[in-house]
Amino acid sequence: MAAQTAAAQPRQSVLRNPWVQLVTGIVCMAMVANLQYGWTVFVEPINASTGWKISAIQVSFAIFVLVETWLVPFEAALVDR
Repeated sequence: MAAQTAAAQPRQSVLRNPWVQLVTGIVCMAMVANLQYGWTVFVEPINASTGWKISAIQVSFAIFVLVETWLVPFEAALVDR
């Protein structure tokens, strides 16, 4: 009887565990944050290879950060579906 009950219950995915979701989210945010913190390393090579002004390069990075940040509520609504 116990074997039939265990077989009848659906297996839960590891990804449904809230602790796994939390750790996965932290790892993903750390990967994105590295791009933000390491951005200054790429400013001079971009300037040297393209000839763009440093201010223009920094504005493009600021736009990236703003878009990345302000899209989060829409991403969350998509995930909730």
